[in-house]
Amino acid sequence: MAAREAVAIMKFDDRNRYGQHGIPATVLFGGGKRWIVNCKRPTKHNQWAKVKLPADDDAQYADLVDILGDVGDHAVELLAMQLHFRVKPCRYPPRASWGLTDATAAAAGRVDAREQVVFSVDNASTRDIDDALSLSDPEGGRRILGIHVADVAARIPAGSELYEWARLRASSAYNSGVFTTDPDADYATQGGSSVPMLPPELAHDELSLNEGVDRFAVTLWVALDCSGDKPTVAHEWHERTVIRNGDATTYAKMGLAAPASPLGACRDVLRALSGDEDPEDLIAWTMIRYNAYFGRLIASQKRWPGGNLRAQREPLTAATYVRGDGDAAALGHASLGLDFYAHCSSPIRRFADLVNQYALFQPDTFAFTTWGDENLAELNDRVVEIKRYHASVDAMELAYGCRGAPRVYKGRVEADDERGLCLLVETEKRRARVPLHDSYFAEPIVDAVRAAADGDRTWDVELCGVLIGSRTEQEKGSAPGARAAGGGAAYLRPRRSPEDEREAAEEELKDPSRILKVEEVNAVIGYPIDDFQQRSSR
Repeated sequence: MAAREAVAIMKFDDRNRYGQHGIPATVLFGGGKRWIVNCKRPTKHNQWAKVKLPADDDAQYADLVDILGDVGDHAVELLAMQLHFRVKPCRYPPRASWGLTDATAAAAGRVDAREQVVFSVDNASTRDIDDALSLSDPEGGRRILGIHVADVAARIPAGSELYEWARLRASSAYNSGVFTTDPDADYATQGGSSVPMLPPELAHDELSLNEGVDRFAVTLWVALDCSGDKPTVAHEWHERTVIRNGDATTYAKMGLAAPASPLGACRDVLRALSGDEDPEDLIAWTMIRYNAYFGRLIASQKRWPGGNLRAQREPLTAATYVRGDGDAAALGHASLGLDFYAHCSSPIRRFADLVNQYALFQPDTFAFTTWGDENLAELNDRVVEIKRYHASVDAMELAYGCRGAPRVYKGRVEADDERGLCLLVETEKRRARVPLHDSYFAEPIVDAVRAAADGDRTWDVELCGVLIGSRTEQEKGSAPGARAAGGGAAYLRPRRSPEDEREAAEEELKDPSRILKVEEVNAVIGYPIDDFQQRSSR
């Protein structure tokens, strides 16, 4: 095995130092194995660093590549996660190599849908707009819901250098920035940025369904029968279209829109169709409808190399990408209750969706590109890696955001088919799902895991950020103010009244059942807490 680079914590505060220049280091998510790193930089703080591990597994020494900065610094830790999960460095192919299909050629044969009142609904910070909606009122007591998704395959040729780049990246990666204490800031975090799967000039501009510009789309038309007490789906069909987004708006504005406005009317129709209330859930319903429709088409093709389906055999287990020509019994999505489901609604930021556009609209040329069983397996591996990155940075943002003072959010325990048991927290910018095995949040695990059995409950959740020796701790203890300084972590608990705070903290210290038992959590979440998390606080 060749030498490889890794991200590690160099423990300068460790009492068991190995000589003047030898510093103990623990590789991130590395099972707790220690290396000795030569470093002449004097410091009292633990450091994030890039190190080069030797090919020999029995070797004890690693070479220092670069010191990233202090453990406990949000910007440094974000960079460490980006390096570890291969989000950075990111050097996009030069524009001269993109080989984009001419827009005039891509427009041939499309349905002109620019007369539709089209709007997109996203987070306020969204820059890559994959999807948009419309709702029209033709005669005959029917309405037609339009679900429009950017037609990326129309511009990026299958097999091109840009295609190969997207295949290797697999997905865009997001973060909300670094926590700030600036009282005049609009949000608690500043400097948020995405690392798009495609070059920003495409992801944020030329392919994005931005407001006021013509764009190519793949549209699912959903005809609604509105003659009864509530609308029902009469039939569906798809077309490749040209649309113009007239309003790039937000979930918050959709929730507040007047019923007579196009946005408010669509919201109310979606509420009647889905049974949901929250705008994010309403948009999610349209995406599931879109993906289910095209999932059936891909399964009907019975072609490989070709489209992929998102399959889940049992609820609360991880979903994976599978061949679209497989055994029908193994192609369903259990949590959604669908026989066929394909990711097709986000081709700007997910390669699986882009593959499915090629499979649907360019099946003959696509069959000769770099795509097959081995590539599908690589895609699944990379998607898992990106999901771990997003879970880490979401939890990191919450942890650092509540470090200076407690913050109160709405939260509830949810079972997520991708991440296991999660705490869903409603933050200022968006919903964040924090896996209950995450290293940043030790305190909620016992209470939240047990409370999950009581059904769907929403609490006021107080997050108290604390710095501890090496960023993680696996045991509940005294009130947050009593913790020692050092790394980056946070504690979370259902909010208590101030008068109960001191008494509750004293009782917790006396109660042995309040100690977090690793095996208890493992049994609920279905897999062990990473050994790095158990060892890193030692």
